[in-house]
Amino acid sequence: MKDVSDSVVMEALQRLIPAPPGPGSPVSPAITDGWDISSQAELALTRRMVAAVSALRPLDGIICEGVPAQAGSSGVRWVLDPVDGSVNAATGLAHVATSLAVEEAAGSDWHCREGRVIDWTRSWTYAARRGAGASCEGCPLPAQPPVALHQALIAMGLSHRPHRRPPEAALFARLIGVARGVRILGATALDLCWLAAGHVQAVVDLDASRWDWAAGALIAREAGATVVLTEHGLVAACPSLMDDILQLLEPGP
Repeated sequence: MKDVSDSVVMEALQRLIPAPPGPGSPVSPAITDGWDISSQAELALTRRMVAAVSALRPLDGIICEGVPAQAGSSGVRWVLDPVDGSVNAATGLAHVATSLAVEEAAGSDWHCREGRVIDWTRSWTYAARRGAGASCEGCPLPAQPPVALHQALIAMGLSHRPHRRPPEAALFARLIGVARGVRILGATALDLCWLAAGHVQAVVDLDASRWDWAAGALIAREAGATVVLTEHGLVAACPSLMDDILQLLEPGP
């Protein structure tokens, strides 16, 4: 089989994304994992995307929300989140995206070399290649100017696991006490793109899976943000804010 480029695969996956529901469309979520919800439509999209990658790049690995990981032999793997913001999608809220990332092995680690995040509501595509900058709909995303913490709008992720909620609530209180505002929007990949575009100045999600952030973190980095991985998630911010935010992750005395 002739080698198919990363971009061709991403374009094929992008064509699978359904049109967003119109006004009055029925919403019928199914409870799947405690407080997390998804839908049969999300499961069907996931299966189509995994099948498409397997057909176009059969030697590559795949990790994707909702299905078992597939090991590959090429040293390349795809990190897919067909519906980032599953609860939003299932309940009709507009902050939903598809996240597509392709990574290459680097010793025992993996480095993202290309990523795309597609905003369902606006039909905008955020994209980046490592070392080549980030864009939205083909328009370059420049680095944002330095900002002080009291001027910063922060997007924060919220875990679906109940035992993580109390420390997240405490962190929210610490952030809201010093920042301009904190928003819990429900789609980490899109939050990271909004950081890249300057709509927010930081993203804090301490319980995020790799498919949630692989593409968005590359896009944010290529737009000049600093990204720090934590034990279970990440913090991304304008460089001028990172030290202050990292200090706030741990409660004071």
